[in-house]
Amino acid sequence: MDFFKRLMLARQLSFTEGRIELMKQGIVMVPSEFFGKYILEANEDKEAVYKLYYAGKEIMREKFGIDMGKSYGFGVNEYSTWFVDIAKLSGWGNIKWEARNEKNHNGIISILNSPIANYAMGKVKSPCDHVIRGLMAGGASSAFVDDVDIIETECIALGNKSCTFIIDHYKTLKKKFPKLVEQQLGEK
Repeated sequence: MDFFKRLMLARQLSFTEGRIELMKQGIVMVPSEFFGKYILEANEDKEAVYKLYYAGKEIMREKFGIDMGKSYGFGVNEYSTWFVDIAKLSGWGNIKWEARNEKNHNGIISILNSPIANYAMGKVKSPCDHVIRGLMAGGASSAFVDDVDIIETECIALGNKSCTFIIDHYKTLKKKFPKLVEQQLGEK
């Protein structure tokens, strides 16, 4: 049974007049070009990039993450699988954990067919998946029960075959990728 059907049967996805809820959280469906167009405008403005990222991280960690932990008592593996399934169902692309280290709270995620990166292909000068990067950071922080961040090191919009995201603690990311941290996370 596919993930969508399991959500429906578990009454975790509901449709009522004028409202869609996923895991008791209101969601909206918008064309991916909405995000793509906004990203094109915001991508070279560091403050706008930071706001997109940290808003996604906070919402995922403080709302969905807490609710999922309370409702289901997910461990790292269950939470990670759930998040990837939800993100795929929501149309963010074909997301895959390439590596995950539960002990050190870090990992690598790739996305094939990112709708945002595909929209921005050839139109940006730096990685552009800030919204999903923030959502994934919030999800990873919830899964690891630790504050972790994510930077995008490769992006389809820049000609790479996939978008690649590195998950780790801010200080480690800043040491390994200072320029990308400056562009995508700012100072903490």
